[in-house]
Amino acid sequence: MFFAEGPTQDSLINELQFNEWAMHDPYQIAEDFIIAREGGSEYFDEGTGMHTAYADSLANNRPTLAMGLTGNIGDSPIKVGQQYKHEDVLPVFKDRVRTDYDMLNRELDGDFTSFFNPNQRAAVLSLLYNVGWDNLTKSDAFKALKGGDLDTFKEEAFGPGGFVNTYDEQGNKHYVEGLANRRQLERELFDKPLN
Repeated sequence: MFFAEGPTQDSLINELQFNEWAMHDPYQIAEDFIIAREGGSEYFDEGTGMHTAYADSLANNRPTLAMGLTGNIGDSPIKVGQQYKHEDVLPVFKDRVRTDYDMLNRELDGDFTSFFNPNQRAAVLSLLYNVGWDNLTKSDAFKALKGGDLDTFKEEAFGPGGFVNTYDEQGNKHYVEGLANRRQLERELFDKPLN
C-alpha cells in the first residue's frame, strides 16, 4: 500500500472499510457521473434511442457522441452526422471506463482499488475519461496521486491551474468555464463521503 491514513491502520478496520466500499460500485458511480456531466446531450434522442455524432469544439472538432465518446464504434470510426444506436454505444462507453479503471489500478500498484473509496475512484475515472491517459499520467496531478499527496492532487487536477484549458490548432491555451465547472464537480465527488 502506498500510504495510510494516520500512523497505522488496523486490519479489522481495513476489512470493515473494504466491505462497506464493496456495497458501492465505482464503475456505476463514474458512468452515471460522466453521462450526467458530458456535453452533447442534445445529440441523443431518448425517444428513438439514437445518438448523432457531432464535432466537439473543445477537442479540435473531433467526432464525438453524447457522453464524450470518441474513437470507434465497432470497427468503424465515429463520423460527424452519423447516427448510432444507444445499445451499440453504451457497451463501448462502459468498456472504456472499465479499461481506464484497470489501467489506473495497475499504474498505482493495486492501491486504486484498495485505498481509494468508490467516490474518489469515480472522480478520478471521470477526470481520466475527460482528459485522456497521456495528459493525466504526464501531469503533476498524477505524480501527486501516485505519491499519495491527495491535497496536491486535488489542487493540480481540479483547481484553477488544473485541467481547465483547451488548446487551439496553433497551440494557444484557452480557459474553458465548462471544464472548470466539471473539475469542481469532480472535486466535490472526490471529497464526498459515502452515504
